Amino acid sequence: MGRRLVVALVLLACAQACSRRSGRIRPRPAEPAKAALVAAVVDDLRLACERKLRALDEQPALSGSLLNEGEARALVLGRARAEPVVFLRTPAKTVSTARPVELLRGELGLEHPTPAFEKVLALAKKHPELAREVLLNEGYLYTESPELAALEVNYLALGLLFREPLLRLVRGDQVFLLRRRPDGDYLYEDGPWQGQRATLWLFDRVTLPSAPLEESLTLGLRRARAQTGASEIRIERLTAEGATAILRYGELEVRAALTRRDGQLDLDCMLAPPELASRIETEHALSLRLSRVTDVLSRVVQGEISEELPFDEPRTEEGQQDGQLRPAWRQAYLRGSDVYTFNDDRYWVFDRLGRPRVPEVCIDFVMDTLERASGNWWRGRAEKRERAPGRLDFDQFGLDNRRSVEQFIEFTRNHPEWFDVQEFEGEARIPFWNHDAFFKNLYARRDAFHEFDIVVIFGLRADGKLHYHSFYVVDSDPVTGMPIALAANAGRPRIRSWENEMQSAPQRSVIAHIRPRLTWLESVVIGEPNLSVEPPVSATSPG
Repeated sequence: MGRRLVVALVLLACAQACSRRSGRIRPRPAEPAKAALVAAVVDDLRLACERKLRALDEQPALSGSLLNEGEARALVLGRARAEPVVFLRTPAKTVSTARPVELLRGELGLEHPTPAFEKVLALAKKHPELAREVLLNEGYLYTESPELAALEVNYLALGLLFREPLLRLVRGDQVFLLRRRPDGDYLYEDGPWQGQRATLWLFDRVTLPSAPLEESLTLGLRRARAQTGASEIRIERLTAEGATAILRYGELEVRAALTRRDGQLDLDCMLAPPELASRIETEHALSLRLSRVTDVLSRVVQGEISEELPFDEPRTEEGQQDGQLRPAWRQAYLRGSDVYTFNDDRYWVFDRLGRPRVPEVCIDFVMDTLERASGNWWRGRAEKRERAPGRLDFDQFGLDNRRSVEQFIEFTRNHPEWFDVQEFEGEARIPFWNHDAFFKNLYARRDAFHEFDIVVIFGLRADGKLHYHSFYVVDSDPVTGMPIALAANAGRPRIRSWENEMQSAPQRSVIAHIRPRLTWLESVVIGEPNLSVEPPVSATSPG
């Protein structure tokens, strides 16, 4: 942990070494020297942190951006995939003498920008350089309109804005080289997504590799969140050297000094009153425990994404046959076949790397992810045809149909020792088509969400039938705490925004929010010696 949380930890040591009498902190008689030393260290650290905060308060403030805080930021990040950075200042619009550019900029600023955005897409086909002037500010894809942000990220391809063979894409503190394909798409030339199609996110900056890489206008907060374990890091004041911020731990708030380093804001110090230090350290310890579990689950999801596991929907259907490929796959797998047939269509049992190509419906993805994190999954082509045992197997719990979302909700409801379940009825179910109300409600409830909570939505789809869908929350904004990224297998496993995940059936609403309890997750994912039993040990509290 190093210097991280050093003030809180030292204050905690002071609280443990001292006792309260008559409303004052006094040293325990048996340890007066120790208590005096701790108190002196605490005083020195507090004074140093106060000086740091005072220095930041006295430095000239940077202008920042409207999207650096609050509901305005949350509503934009809820609708558009983005790396959640803060801006030192708002990116400036490119000075342009082209009349179409100015006209379209004005129209995009209207309450409903869709018609203007469609004009920009048409312009991009003939004049991509003018479309860039309309949409990119100093190379950044930046807008303060939630509706326009959703349009840009969902429908704006790099190949529409650029024709150059190579591009440089800057996302937060990461820099990627992109290469244009003959079909116009761009692929990542390097980095973790090498060889995959490059997509444009909100707050990305795109330039030519030959252009100088100017100083970034953004700073990341992911390191600071990991260092502090805070649920929100609200920026008070940005300066050339760092920032002052309010760190939120549930209902607790403390002031902190952050330092700029390598495109991120790092924790320098925090001022935690002695009476809050123990509670803050408890919150931080819980955050570290949760991170251990979610790191494993995140690696599992990334593996599922790379495997491109198919959605369980036959290419040729006779009526509604979703969910019938997986039993056919299982039979072929166990009898040693590499191919199986359904409705006269052929399907592969393994992918080209020999990994099991298991069809999944949405609840399969949810349950498979937990089971795979426990070690329970089908072996590859070069191994014995069997399912490797793990610490979790939902088949052991007597579910009549483990592929039913309704039965999964019922299962979690019947196991309050493992899951916290919140269900919604009536007016509490806000349909997605009511975007403003949906996202404002999500922002109001942001404290309710942790990484790898399970969300279930329900409602009418385009076919006029009622459908369930389930997915994980996998990321939140460090500034507002807004849940901003989801993992599901609509079509194939991938990470998307709320907008992406719900727009295909906008009449659906959230009907259930399910949180696996932390001790249960630790028992099945980490396998702690004092927790790991088969089946998983019951948990008596979420911590």
